[in-house]
Amino acid sequence: MSRVAVLTVTHDSAAVVDAYCAGIAALRASTTHAIECVVVDQASCDDTVARATGVTVVRNATNSGFARGCIDAVAALREPADHLLFLNPDVVLTGPALAELVDALDHDATLAAVTPRLRGADGALRVPARPAYRRSDAWSFATGSRRLRQQRIDASANSGGIVRLRDAYAEGSCLLVRRSAYDAVGGFDPRFFVYFEDADLCRRLVEAGGELAVIPTAIADESATKGSRASRDAAPQAEDLARYLLYLDAEVTYFAKWYGAEFARFAAWLRRTCGLRLQRGRLIRRFGSMAAIDACAERLRSASIRLSR
Repeated sequence: MSRVAVLTVTHDSAAVVDAYCAGIAALRASTTHAIECVVVDQASCDDTVARATGVTVVRNATNSGFARGCIDAVAALREPADHLLFLNPDVVLTGPALAELVDALDHDATLAAVTPRLRGADGALRVPARPAYRRSDAWSFATGSRRLRQQRIDASANSGGIVRLRDAYAEGSCLLVRRSAYDAVGGFDPRFFVYFEDADLCRRLVEAGGELAVIPTAIADESATKGSRASRDAAPQAEDLARYLLYLDAEVTYFAKWYGAEFARFAAWLRRTCGLRLQRGRLIRRFGSMAAIDACAERLRSASIRLSR
């Protein structure tokens, strides 16, 4: 029997936390594995914390981001764990699915982390894996290469059996990581507030000699209601823009970490001067105004300046 730590970061997640806690209770009742669950709340303004029952809650006074929340959750564990399950508050994993993930790690020492497929509220299944980030992704907005690589990853899940990820990373929404492998690479990097923290962790796991895999027969369910208040209450286009700005900032941080500050500044300049121009029409339709393009350019510019300090 393995010990599994379920680690979750919340922020204004009251709309999903009841279902989440019920899912944790059901998970404990349907598995032979020992389960400890820690929820780190990142300065929620709603009643997320009051609703979080049957789990250990760590309440942070400020929102320090997803990666830091995961670090805090690991630090709050009361018992040693064989495996760490990083689970979004809007995702529910069943006992049988967890058993499949744990069995994969327990029976294959080459695996550092595994993930199930995710089933949306509409019943559609998706593979929570993305193409690993390369230098060439600095100009992939012009070539469409990431889209083609994503299609190959999605198609691979239909091949049957364990799907080992090559040139790809697993999302952090439902990711089971071997504790020894996590510790060996130093865990999540707190420099990533949100986005790219999973790509960075998976890259380090692979470079340390571990492998990543999707277990297609293991299924986790995603709620139609996402886990943050902003994604429910704000104007959809405004919230989408806010998330995209965070993505752009994290992209610069990732390129700087893996390819150096000079390359990261070049990548930000290229996206600002060429990418935003080439994608202008699509971005305006997505975000609703020309002002959004200016906001993207300013975020890229400020991220580049930060690297120079």
